[in-house]
Amino acid sequence: MGRLVAQASPTILVLTHDDHDHIGGWEGFTEAGLDTLDELWIPYEWDVVARAAEALAQGAILVSKLPESSLPELEESLRSGYSAVVSDARNPTDAPGDAMLEAVDLSAALSDAQKDELSVSVQRYVRLLAEDSEDLDEFFDGTAAEIGRRAASKAGALQKLMVDAYQNRVEVRLFSVDHGRSSTPWWSAGRPGVATLANAVEVRRRAAASSSLPLLSFALALSVQNRRALCPVLWHAGKLEGGAIVWSDSSGSWVTSNARTELLPKLHISTAPHHASASPDHDPAWKALSSFLTRAEPVMLSAGGQWNQQVRKEYASLAPSRKRCTRCRCEVRSPESQTIVLHTDERRAGFARGERCREP
Repeated sequence: MGRLVAQASPTILVLTHDDHDHIGGWEGFTEAGLDTLDELWIPYEWDVVARAAEALAQGAILVSKLPESSLPELEESLRSGYSAVVSDARNPTDAPGDAMLEAVDLSAALSDAQKDELSVSVQRYVRLLAEDSEDLDEFFDGTAAEIGRRAASKAGALQKLMVDAYQNRVEVRLFSVDHGRSSTPWWSAGRPGVATLANAVEVRRRAAASSSLPLLSFALALSVQNRRALCPVLWHAGKLEGGAIVWSDSSGSWVTSNARTELLPKLHISTAPHHASASPDHDPAWKALSSFLTRAEPVMLSAGGQWNQQVRKEYASLAPSRKRCTRCRCEVRSPESQTIVLHTDERRAGFARGERCREP
């Protein structure tokens, strides 16, 4: 799938969260070349993971335990290492001097004992932070050694992704849901007039990287929270009116009264939360979108998901003219069956569908 994205020659790429079905195509994307890519937008937790992984792999002195603290205190400790960027004063050349990363193999660098510690630590935080039961097998399935290896591998994958971007002179921009909880970021977080984020603001690192295994574990645990998935907003002809929101796997907890009155009513298109899955774990996301769905004209796009998953009734009940999906990609091996093309420079969305596309 990454190669298909690369064929569009994007100048901005937003990686909303670290589920494999959202970042697993990175290798294919880079093989096709990063020549046109100017900016990579990612969750700031990835920067914490990448720099802790680098420090640990390079043999930094390990801190084996974090102070006994409550979860809010730990989140605040992580958040305090980054400050919100004032959009009007943003300058790509202002990036910290240690922005570059060195590629490392964390899994090979850690001892078996350290991998066991990583496994215990990440499981602890995932249990404390878990919002639903999905996508957590990687942290609970198998022996401690296997879990530790997978956690180290995941940290290494996020670190490599950032290294690839830096080496190709792509500007890596960090965005935080935590720092943007009480704001209206859709007006300014990103590139206003083209694309912004509905639920996160841009941040910059303040402090040097930590070499703490528990901090690495805590950041990995945070990265699987659905509420931290970034939600891009694609502007229409330089305006929010008629634009689109990419819901990704967000829980919808960011949808405040401001979002309901200032953002959602202006948008014409939304992707279906969690691939239009009928799982009750995703009820909050659909509830947050209820006002959008009750309007007469908005269009909903469902991309990805499993071929045999149950489809959410709110999506299935939409009129055929109001929905598009890529479910036929499971039967038809062609780029058209895997891609929905959205044109935001027109009043209505334009779609590319597979020849055998059918209603779910």
